Amino acid sequence: MQIRGDRLRRTVRTLHLWLGLGIGGLLVLLGLTGSVLTFYPELDALLHPEIRVEAGMPDWDRALATVRQAYPENRARGGLK
Repeated sequence: MQIRGDRLRRTVRTLHLWLGLGIGGLLVLLGLTGSVLTFYPELDALLHPEIRVEAGMPDWDRALATVRQAYPENRARGGLK
């Protein structure tokens, strides 16, 4: 009876080890990919500094003029006056 219990214990222990390593590896992979997604803007700016856009206040008058030029026949009833 002791031999059978030892064999079951060894099997469960091995199963527990490999399931733990597999699930742990999956969680590490999820953590790393989540970190990459969280810090994407910073990483992108570091990897591609030549396409970095400096953000400032938008020029609303220029934007309105562009829209009016693109759609001269469409006048909104409540806006774009």
